[in-house]
Amino acid sequence: MRIRGAILLGTLLALELAAGAQANKTKLNKADQAAAARSLLKLSELPAPFTWKGGQTTSAGSSGSSFSCKDFTPKSSDLVTTGKADATFIAQGVQLQDHAVVLQTAKMVSDDFGRTFVPALVPCLATSFAHTITGLVVLKAGRVTFPQVAKYAAAYRIIFKITPKGKASEEGIVDYIALGAGRKELSLLFTAILGSATQVKNGANGMAVIDVNLATLLARDALGAKPVA
Repeated sequence: MRIRGAILLGTLLALELAAGAQANKTKLNKADQAAAARSLLKLSELPAPFTWKGGQTTSAGSSGSSFSCKDFTPKSSDLVTTGKADATFIAQGVQLQDHAVVLQTAKMVSDDFGRTFVPALVPCLATSFAHTITGLVVLKAGRVTFPQVAKYAAAYRIIFKITPKGKASEEGIVDYIALGAGRKELSLLFTAILGSATQVKNGANGMAVIDVNLATLLARDALGAKPVA
């Protein structure tokens, strides 16, 4: 997978999409804060051939349901966040954002996934992402097939074109993966600027492999999950 170009910094924070961050109420406690932090990827677990930098950052998950669109307003008033943690990793031309949330009950996780990952999410995702960066145009957005590595699993892909002022256009991909089990919700946002349309096509499969590998690792180590048939 050939990747080049600039990083789209802060994408996850701009989208505010991590499912657990939709909770209207926040009642953090030390045990669940620690559990969320332990659920994040470690620098040593990230894939070659990239030279990664970064790690855990100050959690910026919102306690209000700020991610919504005209036709996508999932209920969140009954959700309570008790732990949350974030990490950001960067390498040449790529960025990986990792978000972990612990909700008060397992039922809240089930309800949140059922409300969030519905068809109306796709156009809302595309519109919100397009508004985060000047000169960015969404070329394609949709839910993608993903293995059931955890009790709850969903994945989405956005293909975009960005034209920085005074520079040539480049295309890239954003992959969003959400996992859940028990009281935990995990999400990954993998952003890569690949260059031309041909390079996007060539890099897409490589990104998908990384997505599955990292999601499988998180499901096993952070969720204690086994693949569900």
